[in-house]
Amino acid sequence: MTPFMTEDFLLDTEFARRLYHDYAKDQPIFDYHCHLPPQQIAEDYRFKNLYDIWLKGDHYKWRAMRTNGVAERLCTGDASDREKFDAWAATVPHTIGNPLYHWTHLELRRPFGITGKLLSPSTADEIWNECNELLAQDNFSARGIMQQMNVKMVGTTDDPIDSLEHHAEIAKDGSFTIKVLPSWRPDKAFNIEQATFNDYMAKLGEVSDTDIRRFADLQTALTKRLDHFAAHGCKVSDHALDVVMFAEANEAELDSILARRLAGETLSEHEVAQFKTAVLVFLGAEYARRGWVQQYHIGALRNNNLRQFKLLGPDVGFDSINDRPMAEELSKLLSKQNEENLLPKTILYCLNPRDNEVLGTMIGNFQGEGMPGKMQFGSGWWFNDQKDGMERQMTQLAQLGLLSRFVGMLTDSRSFLSYTRHEYFRRILCQMIGRWVEAGEAPADINLLGEMIHALDNVAVALADLAEGTEVSVDNQTVRLRQDVARGHKFALTNIAKGANVIKYGLPIGYALADIAAGEHVHAHNTRTNLSDLDQYRYQPDFQDLPAQAADREVQIYRRANGDVGVRNELWILPTVGCVNGIARQIQNRFLKETNNAEGTDGVFLFSHTYGCSQLGDDHINTRTMLQNMVRHPNAGAVLVIGLGCENNQVAAFRETLGDIDPERVHFMICQQQDDEIEAGIEHLHQLYNVMRNDKREPGKLSELKFGLECGGSDGLSGITANPMLGRFSDYVIANGGTTVLTEVPEMFGAEQLLMDHCRDEATFEKLVTMVNDFKQYFIAHDQPIYENPSPGNKAGGITTLEDKSLGCTQKAGSSVVVDVLRYGERLKTPGLNLLSAPGNDAVATSALAGAGCHMVLFSTGRGTPYGGFVPTVKIATNSELAAKKKHWIDFDAGQLIHGKAMPQLLEEFIDTIVEFANGKQTCNERNDFRELAIFKSGVTL
Repeated sequence: MTPFMTEDFLLDTEFARRLYHDYAKDQPIFDYHCHLPPQQIAEDYRFKNLYDIWLKGDHYKWRAMRTNGVAERLCTGDASDREKFDAWAATVPHTIGNPLYHWTHLELRRPFGITGKLLSPSTADEIWNECNELLAQDNFSARGIMQQMNVKMVGTTDDPIDSLEHHAEIAKDGSFTIKVLPSWRPDKAFNIEQATFNDYMAKLGEVSDTDIRRFADLQTALTKRLDHFAAHGCKVSDHALDVVMFAEANEAELDSILARRLAGETLSEHEVAQFKTAVLVFLGAEYARRGWVQQYHIGALRNNNLRQFKLLGPDVGFDSINDRPMAEELSKLLSKQNEENLLPKTILYCLNPRDNEVLGTMIGNFQGEGMPGKMQFGSGWWFNDQKDGMERQMTQLAQLGLLSRFVGMLTDSRSFLSYTRHEYFRRILCQMIGRWVEAGEAPADINLLGEMIHALDNVAVALADLAEGTEVSVDNQTVRLRQDVARGHKFALTNIAKGANVIKYGLPIGYALADIAAGEHVHAHNTRTNLSDLDQYRYQPDFQDLPAQAADREVQIYRRANGDVGVRNELWILPTVGCVNGIARQIQNRFLKETNNAEGTDGVFLFSHTYGCSQLGDDHINTRTMLQNMVRHPNAGAVLVIGLGCENNQVAAFRETLGDIDPERVHFMICQQQDDEIEAGIEHLHQLYNVMRNDKREPGKLSELKFGLECGGSDGLSGITANPMLGRFSDYVIANGGTTVLTEVPEMFGAEQLLMDHCRDEATFEKLVTMVNDFKQYFIAHDQPIYENPSPGNKAGGITTLEDKSLGCTQKAGSSVVVDVLRYGERLKTPGLNLLSAPGNDAVATSALAGAGCHMVLFSTGRGTPYGGFVPTVKIATNSELAAKKKHWIDFDAGQLIHGKAMPQLLEEFIDTIVEFANGKQTCNERNDFRELAIFKSGVTL
């Protein structure tokens, strides 16, 4: 058992310990945002006792005390300092798990040197006396403590009407080397809806010698005060944007809004938004001209307890997290500031951890050339400046931006003892880096990794059924399971706070509905999707050339007269309409008997369907196009198309739009025009059979083939075994000049940006955006949520959300560049990785892939399915148990990956298997005669 809070507290790897003690520990503190009173620094205030320096004004501690049932008089009331301290000492033992427990004992350790004692009622008297004795010493004054904590700069929080006299006094004192600079906090000049606004305008007008009547007057007053702050060294502003608003207004509208408010009128929310937008845009331009940094603290819900607010006022611990969306409004605001290239350096903080990704991605939209880290995603703030909150923020920053350019921790405190929070932050940062290095995921280079980090998943996947109480080691971290966890299901590696993102594959797969403890099962009961409806996307190309691959393989294939190649030589019967399915079946059966099952070919197959009539628009086009693609498919040595005669899908129109065909290999028959359609059909088949029965295989290359990539009945291992293997196979084929295609558009939702970043050019990107949003619109038009894709089988197998499924699904694409995006029914024309529009339904997607020209469909499955399309459908099991149980369904076992087989060896075995199938060996679906055609239908039936 590790002792509590040793010198290696939170540092669980050797590299982390070295990094902290040799690099991070002694770094100076630049406290660019705090609430320390400048008057106390100017006067070098001597603290009366431990309560005076530690508990006075600390609403974090007050909240904990109230939760522990402590009376308000012992928090903010008229009780003596010692009574209040004793109440805190009685609360501390109950704060285990809360960062206050760590902070309390770090603050006692530094600067008081108290170790080996935990604050409680039994130790309260001893600690009180020991600390008070130290506080009587000169080096425990306000300045003395700052010097002990190695503080180099402090940015206080100051109102525009402040005189800044204390800052001036500090600056004149040459004996005090710590810079204490004002920070501009203009909230009262901004919050026009507040009851105190008019009084504040009067005070602002007075100190700036400005009669504020119009908006231009307000700008003048603020400019004068900005000049005043700049003269005292101010470089930073700070805004409490509890709600982000954006609404533009012209000068006349702004004058009217301000005049009516000064006259006592109540403004509409839109007018408030117009005013606030104008103030922020104006101030942002001023900050940019002056080289200042603007900080936006977003998402507080303040003064929730109105009764206590009336009694005690603001900032006494009755605030919480707001859940109001802000991405669109914030984007508009920053974009407006950026229009004239007057967006200043900016730090964005979010109080709601749900918005981490919003800010993490938002900063990437407005970075500045030649200015690394111009836009910052600020550190975990207020309710988030605890271990999990800091890790969440840094994880998202590392994934979505550059942690190496992170501005770092802020104190955001009213206590001089809170500087130990910087130590806490540094230990957490070093712990994260150390675990990465120990896992072999980063080089053990102290200089390189001094301020860099890689986001780690906060969940892991069980590779076998695990019982409650099992201790699991992941990345040198041991987790004890709190419940049974089935194979393929997830468990938490760390505590995940309510609202925090659940991270798998290095990306969010949803957010926690409740606090999730380390070792707890993570699934649909405590995790919810982050997905919404239509999204805006940006082209951010992120791809590189494929690494060298194994040599292309030789296969035996059929070469067609038009230059296509096939892996089968089959005779297909295609009804144009479902009405003739029975006739076609009789023709097939009679012919097979007469020809000894079409000896010398790979078989005669009927692909029946229920469409071809009573269809309009896209449905009619989809049916006709799919059947036409089948007529042209090179796996068919010959095709008989059978129509009825009165259907919408008329044979004549079908032929006109079919294109060039070999009339010896493609025949048409209309049943209503035949005296005996059965005999006529059999005669057609004999003629076709005699043409194609002598076709022979010839040498070719595997890269000449086109492979469809699909998954169905996915489980929690799909993204760990089969799909990554298919991604490696896809890269192998493409590197040798071949073609693969990925479909199932709804199973791209949540991972689509990864594919978009791999598009070879902006035109391809735009096609992908259209495909994704069109499919989302398809859901919306039918009043269906886009994120309900995971099936009961998926969820039983461990897949929790659509992001979870999609991030695993898209691994089949490998790391290749997306060369084209195809509409449903469109045929492949460009070698490389293609994306095809089709739904997630297994039958429809498999048919769409084959219809696009794929010779085989490579189909990964965790639950198992017997289904097969009209081309060889290779079933790849994600787990060995399925492969053993369903040998008559499964063609290849990718579950071997989790039983010790290396990926390169498994990939080589899979390539061998595909070569065998290309050469004519039947897949399970072929041996079982499971061959189906499914056509996408989205409209009405007449």
